[in-house]
Amino acid sequence: MKVTEKEFEELVTEAISSLPEKFKEKMENIVVVIESLPSQELLREMKIKSPYGLLGLYRGVPYTRRGIWYRNVMPDKIIIFKKPIEV
Repeated sequence: MKVTEKEFEELVTEAISSLPEKFKEKMENIVVVIESLPSQELLREMKIKSPYGLLGLYRGVPYTRRGIWYRNVMPDKIIIFKKPIEV
């Protein structure tokens, strides 16, 4: 089902809002980005042949590896790829 970018963004926001509280509270210093498709560079890096083979990706420091030193850093990123999800 194809939707507009605005509708897709609203669906992603709704999905994040509906997460159980124990997961939402761990989403500090994380930005969620929506992209149409993964780049060819990313596909090569992940050894994925089809751009439709990757729905999303987390880039950052896993929550379980964050210690007291984890301060004043750039936010981690969750990338959601719109087109592979629509297919």
